[in-house]
Amino acid sequence: MKTKIDKLIVSELMDTNPGTLNVDNTIYQALDLLAAQSIRSAPVVDQNNQLLGFVSEQDLLRSLWSEEFSANLPTTIKEVMQTKMLTVAPTEKVAQLLEFMVVDKKKLFPVTDSGMYISGGYQSYEERLREASAAVPSVYPVVENGRLCGVIRRESLMKMFAKLYHPKHDGNAHPVEQSVA
Repeated sequence: MKTKIDKLIVSELMDTNPGTLNVDNTIYQALDLLAAQSIRSAPVVDQNNQLLGFVSEQDLLRSLWSEEFSANLPTTIKEVMQTKMLTVAPTEKVAQLLEFMVVDKKKLFPVTDSGMYISGGYQSYEERLREASAAVPSVYPVVENGRLCGVIRRESLMKMFAKLYHPKHDGNAHPVEQSVA
């Protein structure tokens, strides 16, 4: 199974037609888009599909929550969008993205650059793995030459794994030969 994932690239799993916003959309239009498409975030693009920012449900809800504390509630996407964002290229390996999305390697392997162990007590690999969840976004804009070509979601990776592994009647997961794209 690992060899199949090692060969996959982001463009094979990305959503090539994601819902997008522009800087002039209101936060209410953004809420409508996210709710209607059952998505948690959307890229913000200009008329040439240049990526300008990214808006998540958290950005929108935080803005609405702040209404109680601020007389100047942001109303446009330009005012709430994130402009510092992580992006991926369509040619990036899915295996590398998966590792980045789900594992905090500093928690999993608590060592200094010289290899010295820096944690308090002994923990098995399995114990460290349970605590090594990555605190990174679950959706990434896929960008080539500054232009948005899609988004890749953690859910897409889950669907790929669901296609690769099907439980047999014995209750164990067994790899099956299928196309993953």
